Amino acid sequence: MRRGKVCATAALVAGLAFAGEAGAQTLKPRDNALNPTKPGNDIMFDTLFIGAQLSYENRTDLEPGMSQIKSRVSTLVTTPFFDGSLNLDISVFLYNFGVSVGFKDVWRTHQGIDPSCAALPNTTDTQCASNRANTRDRRVFQEEAKTDQDFANIFKHQTYPYLEGRFQFAFPLGESWTPRRLTAPLLFLNRTFVRWEDRANATFDWLHMTPHDGGVFFKYEGTMFYRHRDFGGIGPSVRYMNLRRSEPVPDGAGGFGRRSKRAHEIAYGFTLASNVGWRAGSDDVLLFQIMADIGDNKAGTHSFQELFGGEWPLQVLLVYRTVLNL
Repeated sequence: MRRGKVCATAALVAGLAFAGEAGAQTLKPRDNALNPTKPGNDIMFDTLFIGAQLSYENRTDLEPGMSQIKSRVSTLVTTPFFDGSLNLDISVFLYNFGVSVGFKDVWRTHQGIDPSCAALPNTTDTQCASNRANTRDRRVFQEEAKTDQDFANIFKHQTYPYLEGRFQFAFPLGESWTPRRLTAPLLFLNRTFVRWEDRANATFDWLHMTPHDGGVFFKYEGTMFYRHRDFGGIGPSVRYMNLRRSEPVPDGAGGFGRRSKRAHEIAYGFTLASNVGWRAGSDDVLLFQIMADIGDNKAGTHSFQELFGGEWPLQVLLVYRTVLNL
């Protein structure tokens, strides 16, 4: 079965709320998602393209208007994997420092899918040689191989722990701002991650939509948001990843072995975050992101690559967050 991407990439919380006051209703601006969070306790339910996430978050001010500590427990269930995590973040002024510990239960690892066509029962040596000869054919073959594994139910399963450290810096540009209300029309949001995963080598990462080995990898995400109270925030995004990846190499006996080495990925796209508020008094959020790693024949969702003939390694994220304030 073909399926789209669920990745998990950007953490933006806010809402559009209605409150009765003197017989009238007050409307929160839709770009409130880009403002610092207020203290309190929330239950958050995220509806994804092929899954759902349930989280509980507590936010406590260390110094009102300047610093805050956040703790969150989350469970994410999707078609290809389950994720459970404990998260702690400390915000100081425009900076945020965070750590996470969790585990993943991956039901579709797609281990070993590469141009060597290792062990799919419906491929021949001639097809493998032909696909290795052309970059576009390699890309199409890899995505077809993942889909073939899904249909044949020959994908592998793995459960593993992970650790993550992160740093975020929000840089407002333009008009004046205060710690509780960033009124600048432009907001440059920068996030850096260091992540360790005890995953098997040459397995598919559904969160970042790319295959890689276990161990430590690095990620940077940056978005320049143009914000407006009537529609929220939208802007171009870039993502850089440095990770280890096993590549197929000839073993000298007519077959293929594997060699692990560092790889670099750069993806470009755009991100939209808006306080939609379909129900009165809500803090609901809509997040939409499209990223493309042009030139990488491994990145992206295999269903989208097959749809566009292997030329568009797209990564699509669509999330609707329902927020219940306790």
